[in-house]
Amino acid sequence: MASHREGYTAQKPSVKGATLLSVVITAVIITVVLAGLYFMLTRLLGTSESARVYSSTREAAVAGVYRAITSGAIESITYNLPCPDGNNPVNRCCNLTFPFRVQGSNAVFQNNVQVCFVGYAQVSGYQVTGVAYSRPIGSKGYVFRIISSARGPQNSTAQIETLYTP
Repeated sequence: MASHREGYTAQKPSVKGATLLSVVITAVIITVVLAGLYFMLTRLLGTSESARVYSSTREAAVAGVYRAITSGAIESITYNLPCPDGNNPVNRCCNLTFPFRVQGSNAVFQNNVQVCFVGYAQVSGYQVTGVAYSRPIGSKGYVFRIISSARGPQNSTAQIETLYTP
């Protein structure tokens, strides 16, 4: 019996074209995913904007209270450190300014927030000692007044006043 395979050698098929195509498709998919993440971080979450966008002036004023609490102003007053804007607290108060925008307007408006130490309150679970206001400022039970005044489009204003105990 003679074999009809004489003179033929086994050759590996060329897959260079398929490899190149799969690399190009993978690169395009990765680029689209990265572009989507960049878009989400910059546009949808607003992390790249210096002025946050709110639906109303009142919402910006409420957000000013939360931003003042998280900005470090409370710690600055408590430990007699410079305020987050770099100035020293005056009469145990920090004055902060946060820029904001309102949806539908490209103008940037200002939200002025004042954080002041106003006194002490007895914290439950602690023994009452001494006279009120005789404790040092770093002790438990201190009370801060936060006033957030935002002026938006068409001279609309909103003011939020609150007391805060950390």
